[in-house]
Amino acid sequence: EGITGDGPAAPLLLWLTRPGDLGAEDDDLEWSSAARSAGSELGVALPMVVVTRQGWRDPRTGTQRTWRRLRPARR
Repeated sequence: EGITGDGPAAPLLLWLTRPGDLGAEDDDLEWSSAARSAGSELGVALPMVVVTRQGWRDPRTGTQRTWRRLRPARR
């Protein structure tokens, strides 16, 4: 059941937003490890992605998707 108990649960996904590019950073890997540990304790898969203005990246697998901003950056 879902968290509210009124139907099937949506898949869980943890996302970390941060500035900068999509390259892997040490903190990304530490957060990913913590998410996996928490998911293990809860008995659920808890995948994590890092989200920036350029797209998202899975720090564990390297899978990523990028996008282009449709509005100009602030100056």
